[in-house]
Amino acid sequence: MKWYRNIFICLLLSSALTAQQHKIDSLRRLVGSLPEDTELVKTLNSLSEAYKGAGKYDSGVWASTEAINHARKQGSSILMAGSHLTRGESLDLSGKLPDALKEYFAALHIYDSLIGTNPDKKLLIACKKGAASAYGNIGVIYQTQGDFDNAIKNQLSDLDIALELNDTKLLGSAYNNIGTIYYSQNKLQLSLDSYLKALEYKMKLGSNRGIASTYTNIGSVYLSKGDSCAKNSPEKKIFYAKALENFEAGLALYEKMNLVGGIIANKINIGQLYRESDPAKSRQLVSEALELSLQTGYLEAIKTCYSSLYKTDSIAGDYKSAFSELNLFYKYRDSLVNEANTKKSVEEQMKHDFDKQRAEEKAAQDKKDAVAAEEKRKQQIILWFVAGMLLLVIVFALFIYRSYKQKQQANIEISLQKDIIEEKQKEIIDSIHYAKRIQLSLLPNEKMIERKLKDLKKDQ
Repeated sequence: MKWYRNIFICLLLSSALTAQQHKIDSLRRLVGSLPEDTELVKTLNSLSEAYKGAGKYDSGVWASTEAINHARKQGSSILMAGSHLTRGESLDLSGKLPDALKEYFAALHIYDSLIGTNPDKKLLIACKKGAASAYGNIGVIYQTQGDFDNAIKNQLSDLDIALELNDTKLLGSAYNNIGTIYYSQNKLQLSLDSYLKALEYKMKLGSNRGIASTYTNIGSVYLSKGDSCAKNSPEKKIFYAKALENFEAGLALYEKMNLVGGIIANKINIGQLYRESDPAKSRQLVSEALELSLQTGYLEAIKTCYSSLYKTDSIAGDYKSAFSELNLFYKYRDSLVNEANTKKSVEEQMKHDFDKQRAEEKAAQDKKDAVAAEEKRKQQIILWFVAGMLLLVIVFALFIYRSYKQKQQANIEISLQKDIIEEKQKEIIDSIHYAKRIQLSLLPNEKMIERKLKDLKKDQ
């Protein structure tokens, strides 16, 4: 099943390459114009997703790393967790699994801490969904490394959250991942049971792409069950018939959606089913897949088609064709290695150019910010000067008012003292006049004295 997944991922990514490049260019321009805020972090993560969608994983790592740094500056834990998750996915797809695992665990740690402390229901659900994605991705990496115990442990944690939230999309994804782990362990019945549960939720979700992918996975399990049976046994025929039924169901949906990757993969799968019973039909189906692969230039698919044709012609005894197809298989396998190296060089150059552009844009923005900061500083100086003058006026006014009140109070006191003095003077004058009257009343007047003197003279 691994070759099918590689082809399918490769073709899905390439089918939207032009649209992705337009999206990347648009997001790059937007990143250069945004200020330091949450929108910048979200846009950088969107840019990382766009790079990932175009297969430019190193650039995706760079964009998500920038998002982590800006989220940290803003102190936004949930944005930081999402950025770690995005960075992990780019590292994962680029094959840097240990680094990807660290990012997923970093995201999971943040989500778990937020789940325990966040009272906001909407954010709580978002954190749980993020944690579920982290568990699922961690499980896939452990599976790739052959650590199936840790793989199934994390996928079951993913499933627990999906069941708690009753989220159809998460449930479909979790059961699909669990089925893939069991398939890798050759626990075919457990794998089949999980894939059938995944199909149930994919159908509820109404996702034709998810349904088609799950049909293909179920077909692969039945194919493996048939391969494990004795040749020409009834069980083998039954399993191959079920495998054919599911591959054809997947193929029909892929053809309806015009998804070339799924069409090619299922034609190769069906061709494999007919390899022994009908080599001519097997060659026809794989040749159709090869033609589509050559038209679209998908080297991984071309390589797989030549490998399948080589096996079919070897069984049919056409060793000349088988030898030619084997050489072509090696040729395209080597081309894939060279293409990967070239692609890495191109991505590094693009990353350098983008870093340079971002640095220039940042320098220009820093210059604008410096001018704005200087203007703001001048305005603040003027504002503080005006405020200081106003404060001095207020203090002076308060001082004058206080002096006026003190003078007014002094005048009142002086007036009161004057009244008291005048009252005292009046009392003293009145007392003098009273004493004088008494004195005058006691002394004989002038006429009485004269009369008395006259009387004395007469007596003499």
